[in-house]
Amino acid sequence: PMDEILSTLDRRCYDLVLSVGPACRPAQQIKTAGLRFTAAPMDWMELYPMSSVVHIFATGFSDFFTDIEEECPPTGKNRRVVDRVNQITSIHHFPAAKSLAEGQAAMRKTMLRRYKRIHKLLRKADRVCFLCNRPDDAGALEEFLADFSALYPGAVFDLINIRDTDTDGLTVTARSDGKGLLVEAAFRDIHPDGGDIAANPDGAIANRPELAQLSLADNIYKEKIKVERSEFLPHLALMGGYAVTNPALKNGFERKFRGTWSVGVTLNIPVWNWGEGKYKVRAARAEARMATLRREDAEEKIRLQVTQQAFRVNEANKKLSLSLRNLDNAEENLRTARLGFKEGVIPTSDLLAAQTAWLQAHSDKIDAQIDIMISRAEYQKAIGELK
Repeated sequence: PMDEILSTLDRRCYDLVLSVGPACRPAQQIKTAGLRFTAAPMDWMELYPMSSVVHIFATGFSDFFTDIEEECPPTGKNRRVVDRVNQITSIHHFPAAKSLAEGQAAMRKTMLRRYKRIHKLLRKADRVCFLCNRPDDAGALEEFLADFSALYPGAVFDLINIRDTDTDGLTVTARSDGKGLLVEAAFRDIHPDGGDIAANPDGAIANRPELAQLSLADNIYKEKIKVERSEFLPHLALMGGYAVTNPALKNGFERKFRGTWSVGVTLNIPVWNWGEGKYKVRAARAEARMATLRREDAEEKIRLQVTQQAFRVNEANKKLSLSLRNLDNAEENLRTARLGFKEGVIPTSDLLAAQTAWLQAHSDKIDAQIDIMISRAEYQKAIGELK
């Protein structure tokens, strides 16, 4: 869908492309596309509203992760820490090997350095593109563009928001306020390695080494029929020779080189072999037929295997697409629960339930990504690309 999105943008040139969340996926795609030439402070953050982006840039990151809390005890290499003022979650910047205070000091130092670099680039930029995959409505996205543009009036800001849908195809809508452009692209947003595939049994027939071996055996047995039949057909042999000796055998024993010619013809016609030839030819034909049946049976099984593996890949894609939507919903639900808990309108049990739902959605996404990798590897093996 990128070509249609770029045509909507009239293939504009941007000085900077930045992610505005709500999690890590937009930043990862910017990096994969080769458009991320410097680190931005919001690249690997999670669960933050767009108003927080405007606020921290307006305040020069002065209150960025100053009031923090750890959601739960660390279970991996990093802690899960929340900025209670700005409602931002960090899952990559607080190592579990360090104390929370040590991680906070190092993280703020790094992020302030990144902010100053991005701030300088924004002040010099003529046109900037934001990328996100948020469930926010168009009004909220336009409000963010207007508020952020007010911070840097010298630049033009465009925003591309990706919305995941259940159906194939692409829908692109664009709105402009006369300066910036809001582009909303709705399509089936799936894992970069998770595109649907069409089964290609013919490619597998050409690539699978076992089929090449069975085809070779089939041809060998067919040639064996000809060999067996040839043994009981007439054989005509013509022979010729010329011998030179010294001393010669002519005129006694002459001490000279003299030659002798010899020519011979042999004809062998089988008259009766008591049915031995017919039996051997029939046996060779039966062996050739068995080899052909083995090859055809293997081809049929491989075609079925390729079709099944392609179906499993597409099912894994659907599972991942569903898990990503569930994760987006769980992230938004958790952000709302935190905000409500902070304001005192949501009990602790609801916040814990939202955190549990987020953890389950995150676990389902990881399982779906693993399923895609495994199913794709099995499909590549089925079509003979993976040896």
